[in-house]
Amino acid sequence: MVLVIGGSNLDLIARTQLRPALETSNPGSTRHTPGGVARNVAENLGRLDVACSLITSYADDAAGQVVHDSLLGLPVTTRRLSAAQTGTYAAVLDDGGDLVIGVADMAATDSISPDQIDPIWFDDQDWVVIDGNLRIDNIERCLDLSRTACANALLDPVSVAKAVRLRSLSPLPLHTFTPNHDELLAFADTDQVNSALRFAFDRGVERVWLREGRDGSVLHHHDGTRVEIAADHTDAVADVTGAGDAMLAAYLHRILRGDLPTTAATYAARGARLTVEVVGAVNPDLTPHLLEHA
Repeated sequence: MVLVIGGSNLDLIARTQLRPALETSNPGSTRHTPGGVARNVAENLGRLDVACSLITSYADDAAGQVVHDSLLGLPVTTRRLSAAQTGTYAAVLDDGGDLVIGVADMAATDSISPDQIDPIWFDDQDWVVIDGNLRIDNIERCLDLSRTACANALLDPVSVAKAVRLRSLSPLPLHTFTPNHDELLAFADTDQVNSALRFAFDRGVERVWLREGRDGSVLHHHDGTRVEIAADHTDAVADVTGAGDAMLAAYLHRILRGDLPTTAATYAARGARLTVEVVGAVNPDLTPHLLEHA
């Protein structure tokens, strides 16, 4: 069983038609889509036929209805913790589909308190996916409960600002930690990747899956071994939103199928490519067969 805990948002994605010009209006297009790291991971898992439970927070409002409807028909059991207003994420993409800047209003996720996180949710869970948007006290509680339940924990630090907060957590009993380059350095407060890796491993991280965008990724193991994972390149980038969430879900899906993490990470790169080729944070056509053969 898989438990996913974290944020659900309504995303506002704006894309410029031309190279972005700062401090002025840019012609382009905008759209609303369901989003949020935890929600995206859960939807991807569901589309990959992985039954999971999603613990999240959103309001009984129009945005919350979009979030609710986005998971209908999938093997995802959602437990909603009430919030005053559903979270939002606004992103500006350039004409090539790459992120220029994003602004996350995570008040709904921040409203979750540790006493709302019920230990019973972790019973019989083999895997727990933790969204780094959670408050640090909630991340700590999820890690403690995962360890007590003997569940493998995966943590996505989400952003540089959120990665900094994780520095205070020790130990970090993680099967896999998934920062990008800047997030890893911010987490360890260093400008040296090797020092940052040691910092992570000294705190109990088993694997650091270092994402380098178009340059692929590297799976570092605490025993010093490393495996480079090539990016699955495409010339048809429509939207980079949700690529990392798709990677995490595809990685876990393949591990559950019996793959080693290094093999699973290769399929995860394909999952990211299938996501950036479509508009929205999740590819609605994603299936296990597509992931394996696309």
